[in-house]
Amino acid sequence: MKKRGRTLVPRNPFALVARQRRAGAHDKAHKIKRRDDRQALKKLLRTEKDDDASH
Repeated sequence: MKKRGRTLVPRNPFALVARQRRAGAHDKAHKIKRRDDRQALKKLLRTEKDDDASH
């Protein structure tokens, strides 16, 4: 096993804490939400169009 020597610059203790915390779950990106909304609208319009054609 390799031995690790001391570094010239000490490690940032705040970076270690932030990395271990991992910040939890995140929401979907705004771009993904817009895409999902656009797809839902197209699906709704498609189903309404099919309903109108069947009557």
